[in-house]
Order: sequence, then C-alpha cells, then structure tokens
Amino acid sequence: MTIRFGLIGCGRVAPRHAQSIQQIHEASLVAVADIKPSRADHFSREYSAAAHYDHRDLLERQDIDAVSVCVPSGLHAQVVLDALEAGKHVLVEKPIALSLADADRMIAAAQERGLTLGVVLQNRYNSPMQMLRLAIDEGLLGRLYLGNACVRWYRPQSYYEDDWHGTWAMDGGALMNQSIHHI
Repeated sequence: MTIRFGLIGCGRVAPRHAQSIQQIHEASLVAVADIKPSRADHFSREYSAAAHYDHRDLLERQDIDAVSVCVPSGLHAQVVLDALEAGKHVLVEKPIALSLADADRMIAAAQERGLTLGVVLQNRYNSPMQMLRLAIDEGLLGRLYLGNACVRWYRPQSYYEDDWHGTWAMDGGALMNQSIHHI
C-alpha cells in the first residue's frame, strides 16, 4: 500500500519533507499547497505534484491519505484541524502549536477521528539526546528536579526578517521555535 501525501507550505523546511517522502518506497507526493503561487508552482514542477494555492483545496482531494504541514508555527493549529476534519493523517513541524489549548484541541481531534497526528522533533534521535534520555531512564543522574539547556544554534539576521520568524504571533519566540528540541 502506498501512502499518498500532500504537502502544505512550501517554504524553508518543505524540501526536506518532499525529499523524505520521495525516499520512501511506499509513499508518494501527490500535491502541494502554498499561499504564494510561485512557491507552489516551483514545488509542483520540482516534485511532479499538483499545485494548489489554498490548503483547503488540497484537503478536498480524495487521493491524499496524509499531509505534511510546513506552514508558519502560528498557523499550525488551524491547518492541522482542517486536515483532521478532512480525514487526513498529519505530520506537523515543531512546535505542534503555540498554545497548550490549541495542542489539546489538535490531539483530541485526531483521537476522535482515529487519525495519526505526529510532530517532527528529529533532534530527539541525535546521539547526545539519546544518551541523555538513557541516563535519565536508568537513574544515572539521580532524581531530576531542575534542568538547564544552552541552545547554541546560530541563525543569521535574514532568518528573522522573513514573513514570520522572530514574531511572537507566528513562531512563539526562540523557546518554541528552536529550544523546543531541548525540552
């Protein structure tokens, strides 16, 4: 059985999702959507997928089983809820949402419909994170009461000057956007 994907949001992280889908023998990228027609059209040509300029049009397609949601974080909740309402399984970029209430609504909607809702948190599979998790699980660090993490990732100023990064409303700040990997 082939899982037929739609990709919603054709920005910075979307090529990783499209390439990953292409690498899975049991998956295919059927359609992409972006509110910027030039981006949707580029992805359509690059990955041989149908282009849509509104995610709701993509979600109406009967030939899509699951969607990868790569829109700005501040839009995750609405787009994911729309996808679940349309009966699609969802993989959403981190963070799941910018508020606990939105995250809870998304999880409840997936559970009510018997659909899978996954969140991309790929750094959990990096060796240092795996080693730390194992040490905690085995009690090697004793009982933890407090933690401290330094996030040493650098982002150039241009990263924060795009349409949504660096704004509370759309990315939730550095804690939600980058440091979520360390929580």
